[in-house]
Amino acid sequence: RIGNCYGNIATVYRDKNDYNQATTNYNQGIHYATLAKDWGSLSWMYSEMSEMFASKKEFEEAYKYAVLYKQFDDSTKREAFNQGLIDARIRFQVETKESELQILSLQLENQRLIMYGILGFLGLTIIILLLLYRQFKINEKRRTAELNRKLSEITQANLRQQMNPHFIFNTLNSIQYRSEERR
Repeated sequence: RIGNCYGNIATVYRDKNDYNQATTNYNQGIHYATLAKDWGSLSWMYSEMSEMFASKKEFEEAYKYAVLYKQFDDSTKREAFNQGLIDARIRFQVETKESELQILSLQLENQRLIMYGILGFLGLTIIILLLLYRQFKINEKRRTAELNRKLSEITQANLRQQMNPHFIFNTLNSIQYRSEERR
């Protein structure tokens, strides 16, 4: 920052055609920008100095500063490019992690839905099995009742059959007894 301030002061002196003060301030700015590793400030100060010496027709000095400008300009561009690559790489990694997180979230949601589906299926299966068991018990009671009814009918029929011969026998005996009495 200090180097940048000296560079701005030097530009004011240059515009006022006070080239000695401009050169002194540019050199101070270059010194502080070098310490701060501020390649962008170095680049534009070298460019300004090159233009200043070219306007003074000191082409050798203008060329020297133009070369330095080009070196630092390339360094600045390379640094910006590298920083852009680093930023792009970081953005890519962040987006990749976000995508992975979304995928994991969707997988978790799918697993949750599958678990709900399985639990629902198990619940439905248990209800169906309970209904089938209940129906089986009802049918079993119905069959038992039907068997008891048939057994009762058979027992009654059997008793009737046993009573009929006895009744007939008694009736015949009565008839026979009356017929003997009449004689």
